[in-house]
Amino acid sequence: MASQTPTKRLTTSFAWVLSLVLCACNFGIWLPTTLDTELTTSSPLRGSAGDVRTLAIALPSTIEILTGVSDPSRGKLDPVALEIAERMPKSGQLALVQISEFHAALSRSKPPDFRVGSSMTETQWKDFLLKGARAVNADGVVLLHGSWDSPLNRGQTPFGRGEYRRQVGMSVITTRTGETLWSQQATVNVRQGISFASEENVRTAAVAPLVRNLLDTLR
Repeated sequence: MASQTPTKRLTTSFAWVLSLVLCACNFGIWLPTTLDTELTTSSPLRGSAGDVRTLAIALPSTIEILTGVSDPSRGKLDPVALEIAERMPKSGQLALVQISEFHAALSRSKPPDFRVGSSMTETQWKDFLLKGARAVNADGVVLLHGSWDSPLNRGQTPFGRGEYRRQVGMSVITTRTGETLWSQQATVNVRQGISFASEENVRTAAVAPLVRNLLDTLR
């Protein structure tokens, strides 16, 4: 059998590479990465939404530093808090205080007998946050709950791509009473396709509906 000419070998190689590219494209089309968000209302609106016109939010890691109370997310909810702040209005009928302004007020609100290295009680922790919120004229405080990384791994897809979850809870407590006004949890189910989902996209999938529902509830 005669050997292939260089031109035929080049054509064969090109066809083989092209088939791989088309195969990858088809996988990208038929096996895309999907993000499904589930919302669970932990506490529906209590009281009057009109009582809350200004909100404050702090980074969980900053709260841990100032109170000694451990942040379960180990700083992973900080980007969540920052994206919430970006999506919240800064003026109008419902507005968010600048995070830096709230942090400064919290730094001045520590109990005089609180020692560095110790941890506040739950009552001290709440009183501390409410005092700082009142100092910046906020009617409510947005709190984040959870560790962000869900311990639940949902297994493997037929092509070896994993499925996992990210979870975050968000609640609002009023500075007037210290009680929970509203609370909701977002769970993002991630199913990996050919491409991997970025943490930014996963975070947005959780934050966007939470902020939208919060604004719809309080307006």
